[in-house]
Amino acid sequence: MGLKYINGFLLGEKMERMYKLKKRNKKALEFIIFSIFIISILLLFPINAKAEEKENISDTIKNSSESSLESSSEELEFNSFKELEGRTFATSKGSVMEEMVPKKIKGMKPLIFNSATDCMAAVEAGKADVLFCSEPYAIYWSNMNLELGVLREKLEDDDIAFAFANGSSLKDKFDKCIDKYKAEGKLDELVDKWFKADETKKDFDNTTGSGRNGTIRVFCSSNTPPMDYIGKTNEIAGYEIELLYMISRDLDMELKITKADFDGLIAAVQSGKCDVISGCITITKERDELVDFSKKIYEGGIIGLVKKKNFQGENGDILASIKASFEKAFIVENRWKMILDGLGVTLVISIASAFFGIIFGFILCMIRRSKIKVIPSLIAFLIRIIQGTPIVVVLMILYYIVFGNTDVSGIIISILGFSINFAAYSAEIMRSGINAVDSGQREAALALGLTPIQGFFRVIFPQAATHFIPVIKGEFISMVKMTSVVGYIAVEDLTKISDIIRSRTMDAFFPLVATAIIYFILANILILIISF
Repeated sequence: MGLKYINGFLLGEKMERMYKLKKRNKKALEFIIFSIFIISILLLFPINAKAEEKENISDTIKNSSESSLESSSEELEFNSFKELEGRTFATSKGSVMEEMVPKKIKGMKPLIFNSATDCMAAVEAGKADVLFCSEPYAIYWSNMNLELGVLREKLEDDDIAFAFANGSSLKDKFDKCIDKYKAEGKLDELVDKWFKADETKKDFDNTTGSGRNGTIRVFCSSNTPPMDYIGKTNEIAGYEIELLYMISRDLDMELKITKADFDGLIAAVQSGKCDVISGCITITKERDELVDFSKKIYEGGIIGLVKKKNFQGENGDILASIKASFEKAFIVENRWKMILDGLGVTLVISIASAFFGIIFGFILCMIRRSKIKVIPSLIAFLIRIIQGTPIVVVLMILYYIVFGNTDVSGIIISILGFSINFAAYSAEIMRSGINAVDSGQREAALALGLTPIQGFFRVIFPQAATHFIPVIKGEFISMVKMTSVVGYIAVEDLTKISDIIRSRTMDAFFPLVATAIIYFILANILILIISF
């Protein structure tokens, strides 16, 4: 019977298996206890609240139905642009505010965030002093978030439109429809519906044209309420979305909408991934050189949102507050289904990428061990390039350049990108494990009459696996967490769904904490699975 030292004890093979099983069971028990603890905390707050309680979660919001920019009588922390000089302002990636605001207000410094929702959360938390945004945002958010008020001054006029690739024949067709709707007063009707806070009245006809005259492929931001956002049915909705459906029916063209990050919209239409982009896009001179804009679909201005002084929210204890946040994040409008969908996407990308990454990694590892002089060096150089390039850059190159003119799914591209990345790391991990095996093992295998290939797979590789498998496990868990960046290429994973929910609930804390807990539980479940 073989003997082995573990933690200073000399154990037989049977005792070794028992020791490892006991250790795994202990880890599983610890994880189960912690998970039960977390779930118990959440279940302390009943999720089957009465229907009238659910309807009244946002009573104050629903009663605020006036689509105006008038602030309440509460005093704002800043009341003029003069007071904001030298202060900080929040802006999202790709926004025109980064250059515009410092030119208008002396000494203002930008803090750049991933989305407009993050910008608003920064102002609420006091990380930034003001959020400058288009008038539709200001109207919607001042109604939805009573902690913020609207500055009286307008920074600049702001015209919003759809955008097309330069020379697109679709632009003229859209312009004719827009002129028609303006003359009929339909655009004013859309403003009256979508800019108010009462979500219960925001229903619209989401049937498209038959497709007899082709298809309109649209990329839109899903975090730009009230223009484009995830509505009460957990589907894309908003002023611009309803307008797109109206145009598609008039043109008898099928409408296909893909949700994407705002800062990737122009790249998407330029690369041919879509025909039209939407998302409260301001017409600017710089953008006009990159894309063709439709006629204006909304004329407004750039408005500032700041905190109110001594704002007092609804009275209540911390437990009631957590319960309300939990309901808004998961229960209202069945948002838990969105979480499950996002979690499923994360799992598919992670598991598929690990499977293909290990296969590709083994192939690269074997090529690196080749006796041919040039090929191993080329593979080593390729691996260094992949390891030295951020995964989000790899994904964007694949999505917007390599597959720019194709309709390949963002999920497929994500799997390809993470497979390449995982293969580069696993190849080096495997090679290090193989090199750690004493060279005498190969000589012993040959002396026993095994061929070099037999000796490698029967003697060397099994011993190497004991060195590299634990490291690959850790790399796999890291990859699961890294998949949170796939939202950059229009994939709705767990993190992206969390961002969408935050844009609807105006609550930054609970969706982020819930997402962190879900990732923790997911990572530990995967660790338990791959440990057996």
